[in-house]
Amino acid sequence: AEYYFAFPGRVSIRKFDHYPNYSFYLFDDVLITAMYPTVVAKHQVPTLELAPESPYWTFFEDDRKDLLMTKELSKSKLTRIRNNK
Repeated sequence: AEYYFAFPGRVSIRKFDHYPNYSFYLFDDVLITAMYPTVVAKHQVPTLELAPESPYWTFFEDDRKDLLMTKELSKSKLTRIRNNK
């Protein structure tokens, strides 16, 4: 939510309810993805930097297409998330 308010009009925040928990950031020809643990025990999880030549690029591109079909979270919802309410 902080990115949404820090970079108005440049950040889209959406949610979907399937595997795995991660976020990704697309910058021109570089994709950064951060995984999140889905268990109570905290573990080190990978953060990856991918280029279009990566075999994983297609995986994230497919997920991105699915994600863009979902409804974008509203400003009021993001404000509540930001304020932990």
